[in-house]
Amino acid sequence: MSGVRRRWDTVLPTLLGASSVTLVWMALQTLLMTLYNYSYGNNPSVNLSGGGYFAVWVDAIGWQRAAVYLFTTFGALYPLLAAGLFRAGPDARLLAVCSLPAAAAFAYVQQPDRSLCNFQFVVIPIAVLTLEVLPDWLCGLFVLAFAISNVRLGEPQPPLVPATRIVMLAVSLLVAMRAVAVMRRRPRSGVSPGADVRSASRSPR
Repeated sequence: MSGVRRRWDTVLPTLLGASSVTLVWMALQTLLMTLYNYSYGNNPSVNLSGGGYFAVWVDAIGWQRAAVYLFTTFGALYPLLAAGLFRAGPDARLLAVCSLPAAAAFAYVQQPDRSLCNFQFVVIPIAVLTLEVLPDWLCGLFVLAFAISNVRLGEPQPPLVPATRIVMLAVSLLVAMRAVAVMRRRPRSGVSPGADVRSASRSPR
């Protein structure tokens, strides 16, 4: 992101640090492979030309379940994110765009739905820009419903738990769509053109 913004005073130290860590990791891998016959075995993540872990994951659960899992990763945050991009400032939009290559790479070599959780720092601040147009009680309802719909419990689960999560997912989606509708009716003049991710961190909600 700093490179796109041509902030070279930030780019060069960051690039140097990242390159140094990567070289140390590569040297360690080479040392282990040379001295201890270390290998990655049959790990599908290494098979970059064959679809990586993404292909194995989809083959194991099917396209329909894969789509459901990818959707429920952020769930109701997706419509909030889409609408929030219109309210976000240039820094927030640029951060989202610059995160796409890393998100795609992570999803390709890791379990995709879990890897996307690494990018909540991009999704949530922008989504909040849409959610904050609602009254406090609706924001609280969204947070509660979203939290319950994303609870992960071990197996076996009581029959009531999956049904409750589905209901809470529906509730969070309804609140999100309400926020999008309210935002569309609200004059854009009330939003600062320079509003970015930092505005979400200053919000009392």
